[in-house]
Amino acid sequence: MQKTGSVLLPEGKKLAVNFGFDFDSSSVWMESFQKSSQVYTSRGEYGAEVGVPRILELLDRYNIKATFFVPGHTLDTYPEVCREIAA
Repeated sequence: MQKTGSVLLPEGKKLAVNFGFDFDSSSVWMESFQKSSQVYTSRGEYGAEVGVPRILELLDRYNIKATFFVPGHTLDTYPEVCREIAA
Protein backbone atom coordinates (compact mmCIF):
# COMPACT_ATOMS: atom_id res chain seq x y z
CA MET A 1 0.00 0.00 0.00
CA GLN A 2 1.18 3.47 -0.89
CA LYS A 3 0.30 6.35 1.43
CA THR A 4 -0.76 9.59 -0.25
CA GLY A 5 -1.71 12.19 2.33
CA SER A 6 -3.95 10.24 4.71
CA VAL A 7 -5.32 7.80 2.11
CA LEU A 8 -3.78 4.34 1.70
CA LEU A 9 -3.78 3.36 -1.97
CA PRO A 10 -3.14 -0.11 -3.38
CA GLU A 11 0.23 -0.52 -5.05
CA GLY A 12 0.27 1.04 -8.52
CA LYS A 13 -2.78 3.25 -7.87
CA LYS A 14 -2.42 7.02 -7.89
CA LEU A 15 -5.80 8.36 -6.86
CA ALA A 16 -8.90 7.61 -4.83
CA VAL A 17 -12.46 8.66 -5.66
CA ASN A 18 -15.47 8.96 -3.38
CA PHE A 19 -18.94 8.60 -4.88
CA GLY A 20 -21.73 10.21 -2.87
CA PHE A 21 -25.33 10.64 -4.01
CA ASP A 22 -28.04 12.91 -2.60
CA PHE A 23 -31.38 11.24 -3.38
CA ASP A 24 -33.89 13.93 -2.43
CA SER A 25 -36.51 13.03 -5.06
CA SER A 26 -39.23 15.69 -4.79
CA SER A 27 -38.53 16.84 -1.23
CA VAL A 28 -35.79 19.20 -2.38
CA TRP A 29 -38.24 20.99 -4.67
CA MET A 30 -41.08 21.15 -2.14
CA GLU A 31 -39.07 22.20 0.91
CA SER A 32 -35.95 23.97 -0.28
CA PHE A 33 -37.39 25.80 -3.25
CA GLN A 34 -41.12 25.91 -2.30
CA LYS A 35 -42.06 24.40 -5.69
CA SER A 36 -44.84 21.82 -5.64
CA SER A 37 -46.13 21.78 -9.22
CA GLN A 38 -45.99 18.60 -11.29
CA VAL A 39 -43.15 20.09 -13.33
CA TYR A 40 -40.88 20.04 -10.28
CA THR A 41 -42.12 16.89 -8.58
CA SER A 42 -41.78 14.93 -11.84
CA ARG A 43 -38.03 15.54 -11.66
CA GLY A 44 -37.98 13.68 -8.36
CA GLU A 45 -40.10 10.87 -9.78
CA TYR A 46 -37.75 10.50 -12.74
CA GLY A 47 -34.81 10.29 -10.36
CA ALA A 48 -36.52 7.57 -8.32
CA GLU A 49 -37.85 5.53 -11.23
CA VAL A 50 -35.04 5.93 -13.77
CA GLY A 51 -32.01 7.74 -12.36
CA VAL A 52 -31.32 5.76 -9.19
CA PRO A 53 -31.80 2.34 -10.82
CA ARG A 54 -29.35 3.36 -13.57
CA ILE A 55 -26.82 4.52 -10.99
CA LEU A 56 -27.21 1.32 -8.95
CA GLU A 57 -26.74 -0.83 -12.06
CA LEU A 58 -23.58 1.06 -12.98
CA LEU A 59 -22.16 0.80 -9.45
CA ASP A 60 -22.96 -2.91 -9.37
CA ARG A 61 -21.48 -3.56 -12.82
CA TYR A 62 -18.12 -2.10 -11.79
CA ASN A 63 -18.28 -3.20 -8.15
CA ILE A 64 -18.10 0.40 -6.93
CA LYS A 65 -19.05 1.29 -3.38
CA ALA A 66 -20.91 4.55 -2.83
CA THR A 67 -22.72 6.51 -0.16
CA PHE A 68 -26.32 7.73 -0.51
CA PHE A 69 -28.01 10.45 1.52
CA VAL A 70 -31.77 9.88 1.62
CA PRO A 71 -34.16 12.19 3.52
CA GLY A 72 -37.03 10.61 5.45
CA HIS A 73 -39.63 12.00 3.03
CA THR A 74 -37.93 10.24 0.13
CA LEU A 75 -37.61 7.02 2.12
CA ASP A 76 -41.35 7.11 2.89
CA THR A 77 -42.25 7.94 -0.72
CA TYR A 78 -39.95 5.41 -2.44
CA PRO A 79 -39.33 2.56 0.01
CA GLU A 80 -38.55 -0.03 -2.68
CA VAL A 81 -35.90 2.16 -4.33
CA CYS A 82 -34.38 2.81 -0.90
CA ARG A 83 -34.27 -0.93 -0.19
CA GLU A 84 -32.33 -1.36 -3.43
CA ILE A 85 -29.92 1.36 -2.35
CA ALA A 86 -29.37 -0.35 1.01
CA ALA A 87 -28.88 -3.73 -0.67
